[in-house]
Amino acid sequence: MSDPNFFFESERLRYSYWLTTDEHCEFLVKLWNEPLFIEGEGNTGIDTVEKARTRISERFVNEHERNGYGQFLVSLKDSGKKIGTVSLSRGKDSAIPLPDVGFAILTEENGKGYGPEAGRAAIEWVKRERGVEGVFGFCDPKNTRSRRAMEKAGLEYQGIRKLLQFGPNVEGCCYASPGLKDPVEYNIGISK
Repeated sequence: MSDPNFFFESERLRYSYWLTTDEHCEFLVKLWNEPLFIEGEGNTGIDTVEKARTRISERFVNEHERNGYGQFLVSLKDSGKKIGTVSLSRGKDSAIPLPDVGFAILTEENGKGYGPEAGRAAIEWVKRERGVEGVFGFCDPKNTRSRRAMEKAGLEYQGIRKLLQFGPNVEGCCYASPGLKDPVEYNIGISK
């Protein structure tokens, strides 16, 4: 079970584990079914509290146990309002040895810099607390909002790459922490 007292913070935001409470599950359903989220990430199929509870208990908790990092709930530090998620993902059988950072913020809270702040905080945390040398970020080349957010989070553009971890014919923008070697050395496809 996730430690309900765990958290870390940045200037305006607090990051904690997702819990299987109704409150957390209802928020995950809300966030992952917003049109802006679906446009950028696709439909996850998480459309009920029970499906959210299963995702949290079976995937989010397992990621943290396996890797020492995973999905974090993002809340405003001053009010406690839940506004999104930031993830440091690395699949169970991933050939990529470093995590992939991603973030999603409620539409009503977009445009305030919370996504890049969450990304920077998660990257700093995983490097400091877990000894990870850096992270990658991936997004659709047409998703200009995500591309800007990746750059504002401090990641450097590495070109459009074949992303075999997402499917045999998937290509996307690759971003990396400054100072990492060529993404090919981390099993990320050749740049176009």
